[in-house]
Amino acid sequence: MDNCIGEYGICIDDLGASKFRYLIAGKYMGGQVPEGMTVYEFPKNDWAIFDCYGPMPKDFRM
Repeated sequence: MDNCIGEYGICIDDLGASKFRYLIAGKYMGGQVPEGMTVYEFPKNDWAIFDCYGPMPKDFRM
């Protein structure tokens, strides 16, 4: 809860062959990283946030 895990869904295009990883994420605020979790650092300007409302994909709007 301290790091808001689940606040973000992140796609990382690093698997090739039209595949990508999807991560459930939050803001890392420091402290011990729970077992099974990994900290990724994304460089500034390499990411964007899009607001989504309603069930996907029917109600997608930006």
